Amino acid sequence: MLVAALVISVIFTSLLKADTQLEQNAQLKKRIESLSTSQGQRIGSQHVAAASFIQRFYLARNYQLAWNNPANIEALKQAIASCWKDGLQAIDFHPNAVGLDVAGVKKDELTAIERDILRTDALVRLLYQLYFGKVSPNRFDAHWNYDRHLPDGDPVNIINQAITAGEAEAVLDRARLKHPYYLRLRETLKTYIDYQLAGGWQPVDDGPALKLGDKGPRVTQVRQRLTVTGEYIQTDTPPSDTPVSDVFDKALSDAVKVFQHKNDIDVDGVVGPGTLRALNISAQQRIDQIRVNLERARWVIRTLLGTKDIVIVNIAGFYLKVFLN
Repeated sequence: MLVAALVISVIFTSLLKADTQLEQNAQLKKRIESLSTSQGQRIGSQHVAAASFIQRFYLARNYQLAWNNPANIEALKQAIASCWKDGLQAIDFHPNAVGLDVAGVKKDELTAIERDILRTDALVRLLYQLYFGKVSPNRFDAHWNYDRHLPDGDPVNIINQAITAGEAEAVLDRARLKHPYYLRLRETLKTYIDYQLAGGWQPVDDGPALKLGDKGPRVTQVRQRLTVTGEYIQTDTPPSDTPVSDVFDKALSDAVKVFQHKNDIDVDGVVGPGTLRALNISAQQRIDQIRVNLERARWVIRTLLGTKDIVIVNIAGFYLKVFLN
């Protein structure tokens, strides 16, 4: 009798779980179908951008929840938290749905179904921005005609297989560019964000050109400015109360030359108008420039990956580079 009662209990529990699963699938299907309307594309304070893709994605899954694997959730969370390294913004990827607190994002109370949909939308958004960029370049100028092709295969199947296999991290990694130019831009972005977090630098006052042998407070400002970004390196360690030198010596001239070389300015060791303008570009302005160029890289570099011969023209610097084979 005891064995029979246990068997009946197991069967009853299994049937109850099956009914619960079917009910959840039905609720998910109903919510997914509502994405066809603009009102249905709102979940709390968030907008579902990839509504059409999500409808096909959950249809392929027979309307089962996608985000049951903790490894997938953690991979998405870490990717959103670190997307700043690619010049992207976590606020665009429903951080609340993966447990991230981001300024400016309302903490909505979400059901399990709503959270699952937002996580899928966040993944698709992030993959798209990593692969193509945040915006379409062809919208800026009708004469631009950058190719924007997905890799071979149905993206619904590719992403569904990755989620099912617990490989969200791998599919995110494959979407990110690995080209050396792009990787160097990412490293440079981190460098300038570190400068900004440390307080950046103070501008150098306007005035006549500064050269070897000059003296005054503006020379001190140049030395302090180049110390922040590492072009000027103090060879010895003076006492902390020693004032910064106001003499434009050879060491400072050499530091100016290093800065000029980095910034495609004629290398003469003199702080003229062009060098002064470059010195006074703030850390935040540099960050914005690098983010723009990371976006541009996502537009064009992927189309060059299989190209042997390339000519890169630097209009501002008045030079070109030719790569053969």
